[in-house]
Formats: sequence, C-alpha cells, structure tokens
Amino acid sequence: MKRTIELENMIEQDENTLGSIRLNTKSGKILLDNLIKENGYTNSKIGNDLGISNYIYEITSLKNNKQVSRNILLAILIYIGADLDTIDEILQLFGYSKIYVKVEYDAYLYHCINSKFSFEQTNVFLIENGLAPLL
Repeated sequence: MKRTIELENMIEQDENTLGSIRLNTKSGKILLDNLIKENGYTNSKIGNDLGISNYIYEITSLKNNKQVSRNILLAILIYIGADLDTIDEILQLFGYSKIYVKVEYDAYLYHCINSKFSFEQTNVFLIENGLAPLL
C-alpha cells in the first residue's frame, strides 16, 4: 500500500503534467494562429471554407481549453499549406503524435503533405484509397 507522501508526490506529478499539457496547448494555439496569419488566411475564411465556422475561433482562442481533434488540426494545417515539420510540431504541442508513416492513414497523409496536395486533393485521395476524409 502506498504511503501518503508517495500519493502526494504522484498527485503533484500529475498536476505538473497537466499544467505542461495546458502550456503546450497554449503554445500550439499561438503558433497555429501566427501560422494562419503569416500564410495570409483569416479564421473566418478557414472556418467558411472547411465548414468549421463555429469551431475555428475555439481552436485559436487562448481562453478556451477545449480539446481540438487531430483531424481538424490536420485539415487546417493542410489547408494553409503547412510543411511536415510544422504540422508535426503543432500536433505535438496539442498532445497528438506526429505523422507516423507506419500507420496507414498517416502514410497517406504523409504522401499528400509531401506532394503539396490541397485540402480538397487530400480528401479525394483519402476517399479514393478507402479511407475517411479529414472532415
């Protein structure tokens, strides 16, 4: 049976991990928002074009701690033309794994990203290969 001090240490470590995740998500939101602006897009345009108008502001808002789905992040990043390194960095900041080519879905995404497919081309490619579209 664990002693009180050991349990307190475990709780403290969990709280530190949770704080680190929140900080990384905040960093991810800042990086994503800057990337959107640097590439000449607005939240409004992305929201309308991807059909996530009500959701896009929650994604980039620092006041909101709501978890963002990996596919929505990928859709936004592919839509704005982010490269693989940037996509991997943002995915990790939001608590997701990098694009991993040994996972079938990710292997197809890897091909699309390196081939500089548009968001629409990526979705068509995924569907043509029997996979679910990003959105």
